[in-house]
Amino acid sequence: LGMPIPDLSNKPGPGRPGYGPTGSYAFQFEVSAGQVGIAVVPNINGIGFTITWQDGTSQLISAAQTNLQSPTTQAGIISINKETDTGFCDDFSIASGEEFVTKVISWGENPWNRLVAAFDNCTNLTSVSETSLITDSLGNLAATFKDCTGLTEAVCNNWNLSAGSTISDIFNGCTNLTKLDFTGV
Repeated sequence: LGMPIPDLSNKPGPGRPGYGPTGSYAFQFEVSAGQVGIAVVPNINGIGFTITWQDGTSQLISAAQTNLQSPTTQAGIISINKETDTGFCDDFSIASGEEFVTKVISWGENPWNRLVAAFDNCTNLTSVSETSLITDSLGNLAATFKDCTGLTEAVCNNWNLSAGSTISDIFNGCTNLTKLDFTGV
């Protein structure tokens, strides 16, 4: 009875509120302390989607952004696309602060059009979620994880690339990758 309730906003990992992948509609990735910039494009220009930053603040985006900076440098989860949004992001990449990206938690429920060099040179990325990644008819995944030297395994057997995909150089330069599973993709 005398124990305080922990501050859940600072709790890392699966016990944290809003953490995927179970039932996660959103695309989510984790960052360590530092400022991250992202490039995002809505699936239909003018129709918005939400970014929830690692400090819990939200921002509605309805036009392409080439280096949208996180409003904080704290560690946490960045979440893109809410189930209640009228549009969604289907073109994404890290534009700056690559060294602060540590995990892909959930790919979300929406089909991806373009993840070209999305995590290129994210040298501290250690985990690529085993949740389903769905592509649309273009599904360009070229160089998505290029030079992610911290990545040791990528289990991609839950990915659905049946609508279309380009995966050239997807793991090029991942010098520590010891397990790659594309079974059934």
